[in-house]
Amino acid sequence: MGGEADCHPIPEELKCVLCGLPIKTDSMGWHLGHNALPVKAGRACDDCQITVILPARLDMIVGKVEGEQ
Repeated sequence: MGGEADCHPIPEELKCVLCGLPIKTDSMGWHLGHNALPVKAGRACDDCQITVILPARLDMIVGKVEGEQ
């Protein structure tokens, strides 16, 4: 069953779908960044995760909670 890991090759250097900068490898060796949803499909860098994606996710949660009251 060889070759299964190669069915979806990962580019040498991933770029953030939001800012276009390269996604850096973290201290644990993870090099795929963050899920950029709900802002955009693809992978995101650490900075965009903190400044764009997490606030968007929190806005979605707060909007749902406010709508339930």
